[in-house]
Amino acid sequence: MTEPENAGSDPRSIRTSAIQEGDEWVINGHKWFTSNGLAADFFIVMCRAGRRRRTSGPDGADLVPTSTPGVEIVRGIGIWGSASSDHCEVRYTDVRVPLENALGQVGDGHRAAQDRLGAGRIFHCMNSVGQMWRAFDLMIERLLTREVHGGLLKDKQFMQGFVADSYTDIQAARLLTIHAAEKVDQGDPQARTEISSIKVFVPAAYSRSSTELFRCGARRAFPTICR
Repeated sequence: MTEPENAGSDPRSIRTSAIQEGDEWVINGHKWFTSNGLAADFFIVMCRAGRRRRTSGPDGADLVPTSTPGVEIVRGIGIWGSASSDHCEVRYTDVRVPLENALGQVGDGHRAAQDRLGAGRIFHCMNSVGQMWRAFDLMIERLLTREVHGGLLKDKQFMQGFVADSYTDIQAARLLTIHAAEKVDQGDPQARTEISSIKVFVPAAYSRSSTELFRCGARRAFPTICR
């Protein structure tokens, strides 16, 4: 979905096009942060679909095999802690796929994407909660072993505050994520509210928990959070 030239959070800004020519779609565009791009056998490409090029109007989602001529995987994009990743930048130049490669009806592309993204956001938040617990464990280990000014860090009031704040964030993030997952499992159409909440809250809580780990001086241990 995300394009370098446009705001990834605004699907209305998508410029990648799929023009119908005979019994094929001809796709042109530029995407990045395409998940699992180095390993995938096909991509789901969000685009503007129709009989002519357009910058607004019906959206579509097409299945594009990665071996199709015109698909160029430019690079794995660097993310936090790594110079590369499997989130890829991809260019599509006159890529041709059959009309039946469209997912659903033209105009339903965004709806299909949201159905997938909702579950994906829950999975990401679950991973974040696990990493927050890891950071918390490393922080506790540091506080129990590091001596400063004649005593252990665990006995310092500021450090105790860090523990309390981190624990509160972790539990709140965990319970919000579980609640959102329950809503999705029940087929509740209002689950999008809970999904939107964890999308905002959990990354912010993760950032705060990681900051507390830094503040207590466990910088060397920080790279192990994501292991």
